[in-house]
Amino acid sequence: MSRWQFYILNLTSLALVALIGLQFWLVEKVRALDSQVAQTQAIAVINNARKIEPILRDISVRIAQASETEARFRVLLVKHGMKVALTVDGKQKNYP
Repeated sequence: MSRWQFYILNLTSLALVALIGLQFWLVEKVRALDSQVAQTQAIAVINNARKIEPILRDISVRIAQASETEARFRVLLVKHGMKVALTVDGKQKNYP
C-alpha cells in the first residue's frame, strides 16, 4: 500500500466515523422532537376535550329532556352510559 493510498484510506475512515457520529446525533434530535410533538398533541387533545365537554353536556341534557316523550332517547342514554340529573319542577330527576 502506497503512502497516498494510506492517507486516502485514513481520510475516508475519518469521514465515515464523522458521518456515523452525525447519524447518532440526528437520531437523538429526532427522538427529542418526537417527544415534543407527542406532548403538544396531548395538550391539543386535552384542550379540545375541554372545549367539547360543555357541548356534549348540553346535548345529553336535551336528550334526557326529550326522553320524557320519546322512548328512543332513553334507550340512547342507556346505550351510551350517560347519566343526567335534571331539576324538573323543583325535584331532582335522574335519567339513566
